[in-house]
This record gives sequence, C-alpha cells and structure tokens, in this order.
Amino acid sequence: MPTVFVSLFKTSLLEGGVILFFSVISAAIFRPLGGALGDRIKGKKSSLIGLIMILTSSGLAFIGLTEKSLLLSIISFIFLGSALSFTNGAVFKMVSEVYPSKKMGLAAGIIGGIGGFGGFSISAGIGLVGSLNLTLVPLIFVPLTLAAILILSKIERGNS
Repeated sequence: MPTVFVSLFKTSLLEGGVILFFSVISAAIFRPLGGALGDRIKGKKSSLIGLIMILTSSGLAFIGLTEKSLLLSIISFIFLGSALSFTNGAVFKMVSEVYPSKKMGLAAGIIGGIGGFGGFSISAGIGLVGSLNLTLVPLIFVPLTLAAILILSKIERGNS
C-alpha cells in the first residue's frame, strides 16, 4: 500500500506508512465485528455482506487511483482492508455453522492453510499487476470475490 501512494501520489514513505497503519487498525477492529454480526445473523449472511463490501471498496479504490484522488484512494483502501478483515471474521463464524464439531480442527486447519496460500498468492498477484499498472491493483479482488460469492451460494449447513 505505501508503494501505491508513494508512486502514484508522490506521498512520502512515512505518509504511505501512516495510511497503512490506519488501514491495519481499522482491519483489526472490523474482524471481530464480522464475527459478531455472524453471531447475530449467521455466518453466511455476514460473509455475503463482507464480500459486497470488498467489491464496493475495490471499485472505489480503482476509481480513486484512476482519477488520482488521494482522499478517495485513502478512504477506499482503508475500507478495503476493513472489508477483507470483516469477511474473515464472518467466515470463521460460518465454519462453526457448517462443519460438525468433530471436524472443527480439520476445518480450521484447511482454512488456515488456504488463508496462508491466499495471502502469498494475493501479494504476488498485487506485485505482478502493480508492475504493469498500479491503478489496476484493487481489481485483483473482483474475480476472487465473485468466485467466493459463487462458492458461498453452494454451501449448505452440514454438507461438508
């Protein structure tokens, strides 16, 4: 994230780091909120809300970068980090609703492994896309989110 702001908006590295700091703080707050909403309305519904937030914030970030709007870019990147974190909290609530308690450890292990691979893959994808055109970076989340929505629509309680 600091690279995007330094490269496109000519912010200092410190300013880019401060933007990243606020994004991380916001994400830390939003993860338990996703889980808490999952407790109230079920994990699948709260996950869907999070995925819609990711699509919205990705689109806004793309517009902010394309239009060279520093304020919109800052807000949308913080919103994107929060949306990703919110969805993560909601997904972990959904796991307890979908998987039988006897397989909870297995489910958590698989999800953790996929999350680790996803963290690496998304970072590599962002680096690759960013080397071509930094304004396209937020769009990397669009196909991934659409795939997640499709998968979410197929998940039923106890069918694991």
